[in-house]
Amino acid sequence: MREKTQHGPQFSFTITVPSDKQPLIFSTECESECLLWIQAVSMSSMQRVEQENMELHVKLQDVQKRLQAEEVTRNEYQTFTEEQVITIKRLRDENFKLKKHIEELKQEKFQKSEAERGSEEHRLHLLVSSVAHRWYNLTRWRKIIDMYVRSEHAESMKKRNRVLWQLMKSEEEYVSQLGTLVMCFFKPLKMAASSSHPPLSHAQLNLIFRNCETLYYIHQIFLQGLQVRMEKWPVLVLGDLFDMLLPLLVVYQDFVRNHASSLEVLTQCKHNQNFYTLLEKHENK
Repeated sequence: MREKTQHGPQFSFTITVPSDKQPLIFSTECESECLLWIQAVSMSSMQRVEQENMELHVKLQDVQKRLQAEEVTRNEYQTFTEEQVITIKRLRDENFKLKKHIEELKQEKFQKSEAERGSEEHRLHLLVSSVAHRWYNLTRWRKIIDMYVRSEHAESMKKRNRVLWQLMKSEEEYVSQLGTLVMCFFKPLKMAASSSHPPLSHAQLNLIFRNCETLYYIHQIFLQGLQVRMEKWPVLVLGDLFDMLLPLLVVYQDFVRNHASSLEVLTQCKHNQNFYTLLEKHENK
């Protein structure tokens, strides 16, 4: 836009930010300088979008790799479980045959004469046969368990379980800390900011506690999902829970980027005696 002033013509351009009601107007003395500014602002915005898009693409690839690893582990565990089911079925069949054989022996023993049933050699044979079958079944079970305990799959499952329990514990602690932040500080200060003599403004409150309430509700849902899945241990499928968190990375980015500003505003507010007294009151609860 070209305008005439007392010092000659002026060239200006306007930048409109969605979050601001008032547009930003910039003026230059020559048209070429105005065009350079417009070009620089346009390129700067596109570079930031491209950089954020690249970061999200890298994170998406990392999550996909983790999901693929989870799928491989799940398939290995399913294959092992199917093999164990087949083994257990075979052992049950052998046990059934053994019981049937014992019943047949008992029936034969009942049908025999008192002289044959009183034979010490026959009773010893039955005892040895029963002990041998029990020892055979026990040995097979021990070998199966020992092979599994020493297998790579068992070691992988142990590491996976340690990571999952640590994730569960850290998530419970994080939700507890966010709950303390929201319930003991954010909400009381929000009520104080709406009073007739507020110790801080709503804008300062939002800068100090940027997205903390949103993060609290998100992690409450995530923790509830973890608790439900842990009840189905050892069959655990967690990929969809992390898929839920993936679109919410922008909330974390805003939370992290605002950290320095949050500390700066908090330091400024502490110089206000009313704010400092209120903060100290809630800290001592």
